This record gives sequence, C-alpha cells and structure tokens, in this order.
Amino acid sequence: MHKNPVVAVPVVVKRLRQKDKGFRATREVLNRRWKELAEINYYKSIDHRSLTWRTIDKRATSTRTLIAKIKDRAANCGTESEPAVLVKKEKAKEEFGSFYERTMGHYLEKKTDLTKTCAMHVHTTL
Repeated sequence: MHKNPVVAVPVVVKRLRQKDKGFRATREVLNRRWKELAEINYYKSIDHRSLTWRTIDKRATSTRTLIAKIKDRAANCGTESEPAVLVKKEKAKEEFGSFYERTMGHYLEKKTDLTKTCAMHVHTTL
C-alpha cells in the first residue's frame, strides 16, 4: 500500500466489501437463530424459581403446617404469636434479602384479628 497505493487501494476496498457482505449475511442468519432461541426459552426464563417455589408452597400448605398455624392462633386469641412473626420475617429475609425486610417488613408485622370471624361464623350457622 505504501509503494503503490493506486493499485492496492481498489483491491483492499473490494476485499473489505466482500468481508462486509459476508459478515452481514452471517449476522442475519445468527439473528434469526437467536430470535428463535429467545422465543423458545422465554417462558423458561420467567419460571426460574419453579422448583423451589413448588417445595416452599407444598411445605406451607401441608396439613402439619396448617394445623400448627391454627393451634398457634387459637392459643393467642386469633392473632399470630411473636415467635411466628419472627420466623416469617427471617424466612422473608433469607428469601429476599435485607432490602425486602427494610422496605416490606411492616407488612409482615401486621397481625390479622380472626376473633370476630369465628363469632360471625357461629352466628350465621345458627
């Protein structure tokens, strides 16, 4: 190129255009393939916690857990006991991190009063 640029530059430009055309064709093929793969894997990417969620949900709705919660509320006049609330907080902290506890922790502290629901149920069944 330094000795004879008039001859070399058209050859180099022609070769660069060939390479550019080849790269564009390859990119087009790869883009189509990547789009197909993205569409195939989209729903799998949303379901990244399916296995852990199923086990957590199964544990939370098991007969033993539900009976323990009912007994806990019955012993505490329809509200959750302090240890139960602390366990809930620790699980949330473990699952979501301390940021969740700081931002959403006040929702975990809410105690649902179920004493009136039992009284309403008794009156409606009589």
